[in-house]
Amino acid sequence: GAPEVEPVPPAAAAAVVTRAASARLLGPLLAVVDAGALTLPPESVAAARVGHEDAMLWCLHVETRLLHVRRWFEAAGGVPHLVVKGAAVAHLDDLDPSLRAFADLDLLVPASHLTRAVEVLVANGGHRSYEERRPGFDRRFVKSVTVEYADGVQVDVHRTLCDGTHGFRIPVDRLFDQATTFPLGGEDVPTLRHTHRALHAAYHGVLGSAVPPLRTVRDLAHHLVDPDLGPEVLAEEAEIWRGTAVLAQAVRETFETLQFDAPAWRSWLETVTVDPREAAIVAPQREESGPVGRAKLSALPEGGGRDRAAYLAGVAFPTSAHLRSRGLGRGDLVRTSVDRATRALSR
Repeated sequence: GAPEVEPVPPAAAAAVVTRAASARLLGPLLAVVDAGALTLPPESVAAARVGHEDAMLWCLHVETRLLHVRRWFEAAGGVPHLVVKGAAVAHLDDLDPSLRAFADLDLLVPASHLTRAVEVLVANGGHRSYEERRPGFDRRFVKSVTVEYADGVQVDVHRTLCDGTHGFRIPVDRLFDQATTFPLGGEDVPTLRHTHRALHAAYHGVLGSAVPPLRTVRDLAHHLVDPDLGPEVLAEEAEIWRGTAVLAQAVRETFETLQFDAPAWRSWLETVTVDPREAAIVAPQREESGPVGRAKLSALPEGGGRDRAAYLAGVAFPTSAHLRSRGLGRGDLVRTSVDRATRALSR
């Protein structure tokens, strides 16, 4: 028979449950316990089950809000949208939806529909976390706009899938053209195709986070062991996104974090060539954003002309309404700019 698994001491078990809860991984933890691969004290298992039940009830609440949002968009004449992360990953990419908890609702919309989508959400009881930096800035430059509701549900309306240079490179039209669906509440809800969900996991793990979220690393590991998503598929798509450097970093950190068998990807890591200039673009995007938000010089649109000038104007001269919504004044903006410039010069 299988060897008996030594129980985890109570103090360590409590820490394991706390860590799993903070990472929204209580479902996988309980699956391991139920399979007999990990033994926790009864009180820790009970705490994990209560926490997981609460997480699943919240997921159901968020999914219900998703169905409401789709009705609101339809009533407003239609807003094209794709669900990204969260519910889509739970229903399509995990062994069971109950293994993949999520906290909010993420929707990708075409840039031309972003303002309208936010207006619809606000008209139905939501409020923006922050006012727009300058008129037209959102639909041209931001990753997403956050709308919050009194019950705690947060809807992130995305223009693209990440901040910075790589966000401008993502072929958003391609994501809509190749979209798929997942079933929810008797509906077929639109979302990213499999390849794009996997690449999004890689981007989410690397860009905008100094340390990849454990939940996202687990998502990517699921994709890397899928025989339908070998390097010949996923790495080819990454080239279209001009994101080979991002994918290589994400795959490397996934192997460093988790133990799993994906020999084709280990071979790819040993042979892939990452342009040093591309690696230099990734590095500053992993830094935490300052108090003025994620708008920063590392996120300048590539090329020249009006886009770069408009972006810089939005970063340097946001409206007073935007600053007030963040609890900032002009003096805070100046100090932040000086701090950033000093750090850049020191590097």
